[in-house]
Amino acid sequence: MKTAFIIVTVAGMEDMTRKLVLQVKAWRVRNLSVYVIRNERGKEGYASGVNKGIQEAIKDDAELFIVANPDISLKGIHPKQFFEAAAKFDVWGYAFKQEKQVYYGGQIDSIRLSGGLKKSIPSERFAQCDFVSGSLCGFHKAVIDTIGLWDEGYGMYYEDVDFCLRARRAGLRVGIDSETEYIHYETSGESTLKKEQLATNRFRFFLKYADIKQTSYEAMRLPLTIFEYRKLIWDSIKTRPFLVNFLSLNTSSLFLKILNFILFLFLVRLLSVPEYGVYTLIWALVGFLTPLADFGTTSFGITQLADSRVSFNELFSFRFFVAIIVGIVSLITAVLFNVTAGAGLFLIASVMLANNFSGSLLVLMSNKSKTYVTSLIAVAFNSVLIIATIATLIMTHDLTHALFTIGAAYLLYSVINLYYLKKFYVPLALIFSTAEWRNIANYSFVFLLLGFFAGVYFRIDVLLLNKLKGNEAVGIYSAGYKFFEALLFVASSYTIAAAPIIQKLILINRDECMKRIKRDSRLLFSFGMGSAIVLSILAPAVLPILLKHSYAHSVQVFQIVIFALPFMLVSTVYMSVLFILKKSKAILALFAAQALLVFLLNIIYIPRYSYYASAVFTVLAEVVNVIAVMILVHKTYADLT
Repeated sequence: MKTAFIIVTVAGMEDMTRKLVLQVKAWRVRNLSVYVIRNERGKEGYASGVNKGIQEAIKDDAELFIVANPDISLKGIHPKQFFEAAAKFDVWGYAFKQEKQVYYGGQIDSIRLSGGLKKSIPSERFAQCDFVSGSLCGFHKAVIDTIGLWDEGYGMYYEDVDFCLRARRAGLRVGIDSETEYIHYETSGESTLKKEQLATNRFRFFLKYADIKQTSYEAMRLPLTIFEYRKLIWDSIKTRPFLVNFLSLNTSSLFLKILNFILFLFLVRLLSVPEYGVYTLIWALVGFLTPLADFGTTSFGITQLADSRVSFNELFSFRFFVAIIVGIVSLITAVLFNVTAGAGLFLIASVMLANNFSGSLLVLMSNKSKTYVTSLIAVAFNSVLIIATIATLIMTHDLTHALFTIGAAYLLYSVINLYYLKKFYVPLALIFSTAEWRNIANYSFVFLLLGFFAGVYFRIDVLLLNKLKGNEAVGIYSAGYKFFEALLFVASSYTIAAAPIIQKLILINRDECMKRIKRDSRLLFSFGMGSAIVLSILAPAVLPILLKHSYAHSVQVFQIVIFALPFMLVSTVYMSVLFILKKSKAILALFAAQALLVFLLNIIYIPRYSYYASAVFTVLAEVVNVIAVMILVHKTYADLT
């Protein structure tokens, strides 16, 4: 019978591997071949190496397999004694000493499905157990023929538990030889990475095998589980800039969405539907003008500033002077759209200035991987802004006073962001250089067009509703859309936090990058679709409690537009890749086509179906968008490879 001794090792463990190979060869066992499988550290899991070894050994007609970590010692073990367990079990292991403690196989918790090693000595030499340690275990080829190879989805840890459970469920015998003892040095120690892998793979194992009873129990104790893992969660977050930035952005955005939602409730309760329509119209104009003031420099700064010859001061100066020009243009535009009240004009100009400074700070902090700074500033400012606006509404019930309050707050926000810009970038200076500004414009102009057409795409329905159906239709549509909009923070936060990570992966490992893109897409789509279904069902019961009777039709608007969420989240992932790959012209063509399509559909159908038409076309446009960007990304990847 041919025997394969498979050692799965990684770089840095050459000495241990060599020592173990010599120990095995010193046995001088006939028909025993040693297979050393070297994994790439951090990219291939233990199960992957085991499977490679198995497949190589099968080609050599091996029928007995021993798999091992390199950080073990077989000193003092006689080969005859070592192989006696093969006659007793289909899958077997041995007692092993690790950090002065001897372990005798493993046991799976029947409720939580967590695996733990047993310390008690069995009453007999050959004892059955739930699983054996993958650091050294053996199995017959019949096991592979029956249940297949090891599950590579685990990476590290729990792959041995999974293999043994599958074997036992197939009626095979799993146990240990308690009198044969090896030493396991366990070079991984108690690192945060090891604890993360154990926790993650225990959860993966649970999801794979848990029944309804076990799932219900685990769901009920989830708060306790989080509490138990609190230190690990915090340590994991601290060591990962992406997680720090992503979680801070999402937490702050969620908090701000809650505050804005509270403000929205006060607005719809204290203002008439036409007044709320005017309020929405003003912010739609801000949305149209913001891309012009930004001139595409925020997107350029986050994704490409580090790789360009443009300095931050040059970018800051360009943004500042463009904002001044657009501020003047915004006042003229507001008059053209009949926003003639001084409060509305004041708000628009203040927001243009504030967005200039806050966008510059976001670019700076993103390039420093410290976007949590902007999150904290935004939380503090918006808290004050919303509290002040609500107080103004309660005291005056007047839209004009509320607009003046918001405008004043944004002027204060400008000062705050300027202070932090000077603090984090020294020396911050205005540089008047037409040559460099032309250079920046050449870089960012495509982003300007992207922002403009995106603004048309997202806001043209509001302006057309205002022109074709009046402020009341705008108010009803905007109230329903507001509930949908509250969930979009995940998309923007993902783009800001994930862009640097994806950019590095594209350069280092494109295959791994595509795996991440697909994984993120599945996760966000599942979150989005699940949220859409649940919220659509709950909307008729919940929204009427929050809205006045005059907004009754806003519920139906929300039930339609919410199904744009999952598609919008997926398109965000793929759109980030296109930006990083500098396929801006393709994105621009897509946005321009979408803006034109949405404009034509709305202008044709709004007169007949009003805000319902706008809601349906919001969903339709996102479905078309996600299909288009996925095709573009896969085509681009195919060209690259």
